[in-house]
Amino acid sequence: MTARKKLSVFQKVLAVVALLSVIIIPTLLGLLASGGLGGHDVGPSDLPLGKGRLMGTTIAFSIVIAALSVVALVVGAAMYAIVLATRLFIFDFRRPVWSNFKTRLFIANILVPMPVMLGICGWVATVGSPQLIRLGMATETALLGLFFVPFVLLQLLSTWLSIWTPLMIRLVRSRLQALGVEPASIEQGIFLGISDPAKKSSRKLGLIEDDIGMLWITPDELVYQGDNDAFRVRREQCVSIERVADAGSVSAYFGNVHIILTFARDGAPSRRVRLHPESTFTMTGTARASDRLANELEQWTGAVTLAETKE
Repeated sequence: MTARKKLSVFQKVLAVVALLSVIIIPTLLGLLASGGLGGHDVGPSDLPLGKGRLMGTTIAFSIVIAALSVVALVVGAAMYAIVLATRLFIFDFRRPVWSNFKTRLFIANILVPMPVMLGICGWVATVGSPQLIRLGMATETALLGLFFVPFVLLQLLSTWLSIWTPLMIRLVRSRLQALGVEPASIEQGIFLGISDPAKKSSRKLGLIEDDIGMLWITPDELVYQGDNDAFRVRREQCVSIERVADAGSVSAYFGNVHIILTFARDGAPSRRVRLHPESTFTMTGTARASDRLANELEQWTGAVTLAETKE
C-alpha cells in the first residue's frame, strides 16, 4: 500500500472559510435588511403600559411561531419517512437506478431537511426571545438572532451528518436482490460506492459516486457488484492500493483518505477505482470506515503499509 496523501491544512481551512461565508453572509444580509441588528426597538416604549403591550404582542407572536414550528417538524419528519419508505419513489429495480436516484436526492436534500431546521430554529426563537427581550434586547434582534444562529449551526451539523445512509442501504439491497444476489450474500458484503479518480469530483453536482453497490472480500478475489458496474479482482491482478484524499469530497475535510484500487484486467488496460464506504452516519465515521477497509485490503494483498505523509 502506498503512503497516505491527506488534504493540506490550508485546503481544510479554505473549505471551512468558504462554507462559513456561504452560510453566514446571507444570514447577516437578512438581518441587516430586516433591521434586526439595530439593538433597540423603534418608537416609545418607556411607559409601563407600552412595555406590557410589547411583551404581550411578543408572547402572542411566539405562540404562533411555536405552532408553525411544530407543523414544520411534523412535515419534515413525515417527508423523511416517506422518502425512506419509498426509496425516493423508486419502485422498478429491474434496470439501473443510480443516475436517477442522484438527481432526485439532490432535490430531496434541499426540501426534506429544511422544514426540520426551520422547526428547530422556530422553537429556539420561541423559548429564548422573551427572556432576551426582558433583558432589554430589541424584539427583532432577539427573534431573528435566536432563529438564524441555530440555523447556521444546523447547516454546519448537516455537513457532518449522513442522514441518507439508511435510504442508500435500502436502495442497494433492493437493486442487488433484483440482480439475483442472495440476501445472505448481501449481509456479508460491504456497502460501497465507486468513482473514477481521473475525473474531478469538485465538478460533479451532488453525490460524487459513479456507482453504488457491495464489495465482497474473499480469500481469492475481490468481487464488486453495483447498480451499473461490476468487476472481479484476483489477488495477482491487484497492482496497487493508494490512499489519496479527494478534495471534492466532504468527508476528506473530516479526515477521510480515500482508497484507490488499481488492478489489471485480462485483455484490457488496467483500471483505477476510488472506493467510498457508504454504511456510516457521519463524515468522521466514513473516515474510520475507509481505514478499516484499507486494513482489510492490506491483509488480503499481504502488502506492507508505508509511513504516513502529508500532501
